[in-house]
Order: sequence, then structure tokens, then C-alpha cells
Amino acid sequence: MRLRDLSFKYKIPLRGSVLIIATAFAVSVSLIAREYDDFKRDLTDNAEGIGRVLATTLATPMLHDDLWRVYEIINSPFQSKLRPDSPLSADLLVIVDPRLRVYVSTQPKRFPMLAEAAQVVPDFRELIDALRQARDDAPKVFDLKKSSHIYMVTPILADGVLLGTLVMGYPRDIFLPRLFAIIQRAGVVTFVVLLLVIAASWYWAQRFAEPLVRLADCM
Repeated sequence: MRLRDLSFKYKIPLRGSVLIIATAFAVSVSLIAREYDDFKRDLTDNAEGIGRVLATTLATPMLHDDLWRVYEIINSPFQSKLRPDSPLSADLLVIVDPRLRVYVSTQPKRFPMLAEAAQVVPDFRELIDALRQARDDAPKVFDLKKSSHIYMVTPILADGVLLGTLVMGYPRDIFLPRLFAIIQRAGVVTFVVLLLVIAASWYWAQRFAEPLVRLADCM
């Protein structure tokens, strides 16, 4: 039986239900997309603040070429047992010198000192190319295509002289736990609301269609 051949008793509530479901889906998708954008903006703001603080702290030991002190500064968050797990934490910090070679990193085996950063990891090739084209004093976010990380890049300066560049890498899947939690909550709330609204719409649709059905029977 085709939909247009159904009785008004069923056709009206069915159409209302479809409209309600479509509206709820569109609203849920819109809210989830907004939450994703807000979280990404929070990540960017947090990374920029941390990058500026670290760049200021690193300037003095880098001027004195105190490599061990530089390593201690960038590695201390990863070694502290008192540090709470944060959903906005970077999993990689690398400092490259003005010649775009690795100066020090939190993963020395992966990023050996004085290695060409662009040759160490494929992700860094595109990042280094972007750094060559955008050398100024402002921190920048690089969301590279096909990269597993989002990078916050902060110049390290002393009296206007570039000492190096701090690169902080954030895994792209850092968004997933919070996004899944939002989807789960939105799904539960939407399901409950749909049950109530659809039940109410069927009730009122039945009352609205009943006179039409009686009229049709009389005709």
C-alpha cells in the first residue's frame, strides 16, 4: 500500500513524526558541530597560552646554550606524577633552531639533535615548508591535511632575535572522547524528547483526523 493511499488517521501522524525526527536530527547535528568548533577553539587558545609561556621561559637557557635545562623545561609536564591528565595536553614538543634543525625534543629517539626536521617525520615536511613562509612573532596553528596531529608553532625570541621555534603537537583524535560523550548525551536526550513529542503528535493527529475520517465514511 502506497503512503498516499493510507487513511488520514495514519497519514497525518506519520508525516508529523517524520518532520519531528528530521528537525531533531538537524538540531542535534548543529549542536554537535558547534561543540566541536568550541572545543577546537579551546584547544587553540590553551595551546597558544602555553606556547607563549614556554617560549618566554626557554629564551634564557637557549641564549646560554643550556641544552639540558631546555630539555628539563619542555619535558617536565610529561615527567610530573602530580600533573592531572588533561584533554588539552600536547603529546609532543620539539624545538627547531633558526636553520630548522632539531634542537631538542621530548622524544629524542624520534627527533635526534641537529637532524633536519623535515627529514625526520613526514608530517614535518609540510610543517617546515609552512614555517619558511610564515616567519613572524605570532604563534600559529597548523592543521595539516593527512597529518595525525594539529601543531601550535611559537617563535622563541630574545630582543627580537629568533633563537628557535617551539612546535607542540596535539593528536587529532584528542577530540574524539569529548565528541563521543556529547553524541551520547545528545542521543539520549533526543530519544526521550522524540518519544514524548511523537506520542503527543500521534494523539493530536488522531483527534484531528477523526472528523475527516468520519466525513470520508459518510461520503
